[in-house]
Amino acid sequence: MKNFKKVMAVAASAAMVMTLTACGGGSSAKYTKVGFGMITSVSEKGDYNQVNTTMATVGLDSKGKIAYVDLDVAQQNTNDAKETRTKMEKKEDYGMKGVSEKAGIGKELYEQVEFLEGKLIGMTADDVKNIEVYDKDEEHKSVPKEGTDIAAGCTISIADFQAAIQKAFDNMAEVKADKIGAGEVISVDDSKGQVNTTVAQVALNSKGEIEWSNLDVAQTSKASDVRSKMEKKEDYGMKKYSGIGKELYEQVDFLVGKLKGMTADKVKAIEVYDKDEEHKSVPKEGTDIASGCTISIADFQAALAEAFETAK
Repeated sequence: MKNFKKVMAVAASAAMVMTLTACGGGSSAKYTKVGFGMITSVSEKGDYNQVNTTMATVGLDSKGKIAYVDLDVAQQNTNDAKETRTKMEKKEDYGMKGVSEKAGIGKELYEQVEFLEGKLIGMTADDVKNIEVYDKDEEHKSVPKEGTDIAAGCTISIADFQAAIQKAFDNMAEVKADKIGAGEVISVDDSKGQVNTTVAQVALNSKGEIEWSNLDVAQTSKASDVRSKMEKKEDYGMKKYSGIGKELYEQVDFLVGKLKGMTADKVKAIEVYDKDEEHKSVPKEGTDIASGCTISIADFQAALAEAFETAK
């Protein structure tokens, strides 16, 4: 009887350990990797430029397949400071549905992108790369091939989406996250003919704390250089003007490091002040963040707030 009780006790302990292992720890996290990709192009339209910034945020499961994807395009004109919505945010105002009816699906742009996002779930990087496309005509290139599942609900060009997604796969970071979100803030300075698209992506744990984040700005005015601020590295040329001797990308990297473990409220509560007319909403002097980041962070905070709101 004593041996029987001992065996049962050991079995019960083992069962408890297995239950705790299954219910707790990072192994149950929904996302194991996350990445972001951004592609910018500029088209001359007479006396102004049209800037297209295509964004893809991708989260992978433990098998390396897409479990989360957010796609969007910031399409702005350098002479229109009032329009700062992305294509997805414009909803019916984008006005594609009438044109789409001729293609036989009658869907607005945001509906087609959402349909594409749904079809991307479960795909690998190679699957995305190998989506069948064709050039329908001179105006409509790299659209999903007729007769395929994707073409049933998406007949727009997807070349830039594929490129941005590939870039997201190339930039993957390992995480143990339960939610992923993406946000952006757009401003247009028509006096300079310049478009700023500030982007923020977050991967959150079960407590709503940042496990991973990404910040960048696509600042575009000329077709010759479509690199983001972070991609420009030393070419951005801030170091010689910086009171702390750090280039812009170094300051943003420092800020990203400080964001780890923060909640939405903590990001919102980062202490800032207006140093002068040109430098507003910079980290308050004497704080940890100010020791490595002295640039304006207002747009980053706003983009991060949206990323938290959209996290799923």
